Amino acid sequence: MSHLCSTIERMFDTLVSVSFGEDDGVRVIENMLEMTRRLAQQDLDALSSAACKRQTVLVAQLLSALEVVQGDQLVNLDRLGVTDAEDGHKTANWLAHVTQTPKSAARRRLNVATCLNQNFGQVRRA
Repeated sequence: MSHLCSTIERMFDTLVSVSFGEDDGVRVIENMLEMTRRLAQQDLDALSSAACKRQTVLVAQLLSALEVVQGDQLVNLDRLGVTDAEDGHKTANWLAHVTQTPKSAARRRLNVATCLNQNFGQVRRA
C-alpha cells in the first residue's frame, strides 16, 4: 500500500474512532486539512492504477465520515441556538455566510443532518 493510502486511512480511522477534548478535535481537523492539502499536490501520474483506485475509495469514505461529523456539529449548534445568539444568524444562514456557500445548500445540509439525527440515531454513522 502506498504511503498516501496509509495517510488517508489514518485520517479516516482518527476521525471515526477517537474521543476528543474541546481543543483536540480542532487540532485533528487542522492536521487533516494540512495532510489533505499535501495529498492534493501529489503526482497522480506516478501512482499505480491500484493505488489511484484505492485513494479514490478512501477519499469517498473520508468525505462521508466528515459529512457525518459536520452534520452532528450543525445539529448541535442549531439545538443550542449558538449561532443565533452569538452571530445573529440562524445556523444554516451562518454556515452559508462563513463558508461562502449558497443558503439553500447550507439549509439542505442542516435539514438532512437533523432528519438523520432524529430518525436514525447511531445508524447514521454506519
